[in-house]
Amino acid sequence: MEEPPGVEGYLDRIKAQGHRQRVYVSTHDGSLFALSPNDANPPAPPSTHLSHMVDGLTDVNQYAETIFRSEIERGVTQIRSAYGVMDLWNIESVRAVLQEAQQAEPDSDLSIDADEGGVVGLAKTQNPLKLRLRRSFEIVLVSGRVIRLEAYSCRNCREWIDKLQALITYWTRRHKEDAELEMDISGTINQRPRLTPRLPRCHNSGGSSTPREAPPDLEASLPSLTSLYRWCTLSDCRSVIKSGRVFMRRGFRGQYNLGVGAPDSLPCETEFNIASSASARNQEEFNPSDPIPPRRYCDGVEADEPVEDIFFMLWYRKARTSSAGGQASGIPPHSAKFKTVIFKTRNKVERDAWCWALNCEIEKVVRRNREREQRLRQMGALVNMSHT
Repeated sequence: MEEPPGVEGYLDRIKAQGHRQRVYVSTHDGSLFALSPNDANPPAPPSTHLSHMVDGLTDVNQYAETIFRSEIERGVTQIRSAYGVMDLWNIESVRAVLQEAQQAEPDSDLSIDADEGGVVGLAKTQNPLKLRLRRSFEIVLVSGRVIRLEAYSCRNCREWIDKLQALITYWTRRHKEDAELEMDISGTINQRPRLTPRLPRCHNSGGSSTPREAPPDLEASLPSLTSLYRWCTLSDCRSVIKSGRVFMRRGFRGQYNLGVGAPDSLPCETEFNIASSASARNQEEFNPSDPIPPRRYCDGVEADEPVEDIFFMLWYRKARTSSAGGQASGIPPHSAKFKTVIFKTRNKVERDAWCWALNCEIEKVVRRNREREQRLRQMGALVNMSHT
């Protein structure tokens, strides 16, 4: 199943009592992001790229690569500037407020082509309120909450509905398939079958059904790992290299809070170290004799790994910024106190994938800042053994 193209643009959110809020909506990697119009960073008009393509002086392949990289950076900027995010698989449906406007005949007054859009279209209609309703659509969440948005015109409204529905269908199915694959990989690594085996399904009244699932082959190769270990993590071919939900807390004590992780590019002024071991658990809380209850999550993932095997932690030190731009600018002292953030995943497969993605991103940040890395080595009086 091929991923549909993303969608983005300006909309008006209709709140209670008719209050309107201008918002810029953009989709990235199965998530819907909301931005302030001041932080929208929309794409350049197609005419801008066309003028470079036909002037005869531009290398088409090189210019296409430049556009591709700039679009990735633009997506990263949008994600960092967003004030709200929503998983597409948590959306039940997208529907028009007035269904008859979307199903009208092309030659009728209710046709979507009859609306010129914007203020001009409202000025030419006898019923502006009804036209606004025809331009509006609703996002119905799985929880039952409804978000109403208004597009620029009726045609734009129809386009938003079609594209969002295609993205929702794809990412809902992709989310379930990734969960199935994740359990297959976990079962292969742990060398034990699923907690809930697949049951045979009857196809007709005669009683014929699919055969029962065969026991796992412990000597077989692992299933495909493309959903967990993407090449884009190394090649930066997407704005989001990994996304998902994890539980987190700051420090070794306290409650875990549900967070949505979507690392795109780690800041250069912060130092990170990643650990993946039982040290992430407080010694007072850890008891190896405690029973391990099986866990089942809303997307169907089942796990029963020990709790100490699903943690990873970040140690980081905030950098000191110097307006003078001296040698130590942006480099924290070695005596600076480390801060700790502990993350709790659902199983070891997720934990390892997160550690790999974050370590890859840290390595890329280091390679992009070779001068800072060299200054950091000089501050520690490290000896370069390559010249000895």
